[in-house]
Amino acid sequence: MFTLEKAKYLIKISAMKSLFTISLLCISNLVFGQVSTEITVDKNSYEVGETITLKASYFNDSDEIHTYRGSSSEKIRLVFSGVNLFGDGVTTDDARDTLFIGDKRELTWELDTSKLFLPKTDGEQTVVVNYLGIVDSVSFNANQFLGGKLTLHYEEVDSSTVQAMADSVNATIEEIGEYSTVWSFSDVQIDSMADELIVDPRILEIQIPERYFIEVASYIATSNENEQLGLQNYRLDQNYPNPFNPSTSINFNIPTAQNIRLSVFNIVGQEVAVLQDGRLPAGLHSINFSGENLASGTYIYKLKTSEGVLSRTFTLIK
Repeated sequence: MFTLEKAKYLIKISAMKSLFTISLLCISNLVFGQVSTEITVDKNSYEVGETITLKASYFNDSDEIHTYRGSSSEKIRLVFSGVNLFGDGVTTDDARDTLFIGDKRELTWELDTSKLFLPKTDGEQTVVVNYLGIVDSVSFNANQFLGGKLTLHYEEVDSSTVQAMADSVNATIEEIGEYSTVWSFSDVQIDSMADELIVDPRILEIQIPERYFIEVASYIATSNENEQLGLQNYRLDQNYPNPFNPSTSINFNIPTAQNIRLSVFNIVGQEVAVLQDGRLPAGLHSINFSGENLASGTYIYKLKTSEGVLSRTFTLIK
């Protein structure tokens, strides 16, 4: 049986998690050099319900590789100022990612405030972006959004009690189950309502469904690693198109006839596809690759030659 003390404990645990996430905070082990960042929005001020276009750019212009290892849910994390910590889940999946020397990543989010029920307060807002442990932020003006939906989880409660609970806060019941219910509100700030409801010992957890995962609208990865290697007569071009679904073309040049191996690796270094393995004549070559059997994500394609290895990153979006 859940007591008030246990409910308070659950609130404390919930408050240790982040909001507005593609990800949540888990322990990370970061080793990195300096990475240049730029976080921007498309306007300085937004009306109620307008979509915020948030862009983040990362460029590893240092002489060190930036390596991330930690929670898959913390690879990208967005935190909106003035909002409480309801709406998170927990994951402990391990993830690894790397910004090689010369690598550049550009990410775009289209934040639909009418779906996310944000912001919480009027005035200046700040979004903090934590990408691979690299933290930056951007500020702008926007007014609070009223209304939204909450999912409430509880021990088994009869439907008449749930209806009475909803009526007490002028909520409309959208869905009702044995251990959870979805309520909607029209004229209250949703996070403030969650704050009010969580003190009820019958309620074990509150989630804001629209905030489970904030998907990246676009993702572009480029690399200057070939120039860093100094292989003047060897060239591995960026695939086209990139991002791709499900097929793309990879061009490369080798100055002499030789054995080469062109293969694809996932972000943790496992080889997932071999596109070419054998002897090729000198000159420009083009290889088609289909990611039909792979999951969406960022991959690395590597060209192994007699003089060294060239590599680039590319992104499959399904």
